[in-house]
Amino acid sequence: MPAGQTASPCDIAKTSETLDDFSVDSATLKAKHKPIVDALVTCLLALRAGPRPIRIVDLAGFADTTGGEAHNLTLGKKRADAVREALEKELEKRTPGSAASFAFRTRSLGKSQQVPGGGAANRRVEVFVEIAVASLAVHATDPNTHKIQSNLCPAGLEHFCCVRNTGPILLEAELSPNITGNVGTRLTWEATGGVITSPAVGTDARTARMSSAASGKFPIQLKWDGAVVRSAVVWVIWSHVTVTATRAPTTPPQLGALMITAGIDHSFRIDPPQIITDADRPVLEGPRTAPVPGAALTHVASGNPLGRGACLKWDGSRQIRMRVLNPHLYTVAQLVPAPGHFWAGQPVANTVPENYPANDALGNDDSNVLDENDDPYCNGGVVTATDDPQVPLANSTGANGDTFEVRMHFREFLRVNLGTTWYRASDFSLWRFHSRFRRAGGAWTNNASAFAQDNAGF
Repeated sequence: MPAGQTASPCDIAKTSETLDDFSVDSATLKAKHKPIVDALVTCLLALRAGPRPIRIVDLAGFADTTGGEAHNLTLGKKRADAVREALEKELEKRTPGSAASFAFRTRSLGKSQQVPGGGAANRRVEVFVEIAVASLAVHATDPNTHKIQSNLCPAGLEHFCCVRNTGPILLEAELSPNITGNVGTRLTWEATGGVITSPAVGTDARTARMSSAASGKFPIQLKWDGAVVRSAVVWVIWSHVTVTATRAPTTPPQLGALMITAGIDHSFRIDPPQIITDADRPVLEGPRTAPVPGAALTHVASGNPLGRGACLKWDGSRQIRMRVLNPHLYTVAQLVPAPGHFWAGQPVANTVPENYPANDALGNDDSNVLDENDDPYCNGGVVTATDDPQVPLANSTGANGDTFEVRMHFREFLRVNLGTTWYRASDFSLWRFHSRFRRAGGAWTNNASAFAQDNAGF
C-alpha cells in the first residue's frame, strides 16, 4: 500500500478494497471482479453527498515478480486504469453524470510491494481513499461539554471545556471521508493527566469518554494506525473560593434613620490556571455570549434586572434569601422606600420576599458589575467580588420597645459562560447578615445585629 492513512471506500476498518487474481501479464477484469466493482460503486454513490463526502479515489496497480521492473510498472498502471474505467462505467449506468463527482487517481507500484499468497494475490489493484480526522466534536448526547475556539483561531488546537462534575465528557472524531463501519483498533485515543476510554457510545472507537470529576488541563491525541493525526485539549473548569475580608455590622450616620450594614470580600482563583495563561487557550475572554439565567427577573432591593449582572464570560455572583420579621406590622409607607420587592406583601409579621433560586447559576443578588472584577486575564487568574448589604429604618416609624429584623443569607459563587449556557464554577461560600433593630429613646438602635460565615438561623 502507498504510505499514509487510507481506508476502503466501503469499510473504514480496512486499508483498501482489493481486486486480485488478474491473469498473468493481463489487465482485463474477470467475472469475479464484477461484484467488487458493484459494491464499490454502491459505496461511492452513498458517500457522494452529505457531510465529508468522498471526492478523491485512489487506485494502485501491482504485479507479481515475473517480468522486468519497467514492464511491471506499465502493467500495474494498466490494471489500475482498467478498474477505474469499470467504476466510471458502472457509476454512469446507475446515475448519469455521477462519475464526474469523483477524481480517480491511478498509479502503479509494479512488483514493489509483494503480499503473501503468491502471484495471484499480487496481480492486483487496491482501491482506497485517504482518510483524515477532519475535526473533533462534542458527541450529540453530551449537553455540558462545549467546543470553544482557540485564541489563535485556526492556528490553535481544538479546545473542549466543561465545568467540574457535569457528567461524562463525550467526544467524537469526525472522519473525512465519512466512511461507514467500525474503525476497530485503527483509531486510538490518548490523554495526558487523565483517563480516556473508547468506545464511549456504542462499539465504535470514533467516540471517547473522559470524567469531569477533577478540574485540570488534559491534552489528548488521536492516532490512526499508530500515527498521531489530531491533538486537542480538554479543560475541566473549577475555582477555589476564598474570603479575603469581612466587615462586622456597623451603623454609619444616616439622616432621620438608622442604617445597619455589614460586608464581605471574596476571591475566586480559577483552576486550571493554564486556561487563563496558556499561549493557546480557549477564548473565554471578552463579552458573554448568552444572557445570564433569570435575566428578566428583578433584584429584590434595587429592582434592576438581573440581566445586568454580568458583562464578561466569567462572573462573580451571589444568591440571596431574605426573611423580614415585622411583628408590629409597619406598612410599606412606614418603611424606607425600596425600588424592588423588598417590602412585598407588607404588613406581614413574618415573610420571605426572596428565596434561593433552583438554578445554581442564577445570581438573584447580582444586578450590576460595579462590585466585581470579572477579568481574570488582567487580575492574575482571579475574579473578585465585594458586597456590603444595608438595611435602613426611619426614626419616624414605631414606638419605644418595638423590634424589627431583616435576615439576609447569601451564597457567593463564580459562574462561567460556555457557549450558550452559564455554569456555576465554584463551591458556594455561605454567609449571613441579620440586621436587628430595637426602638429606644425615640430612635432605632442596633439590637445585636449578626454577621457569620454560615446560613444558620434563617
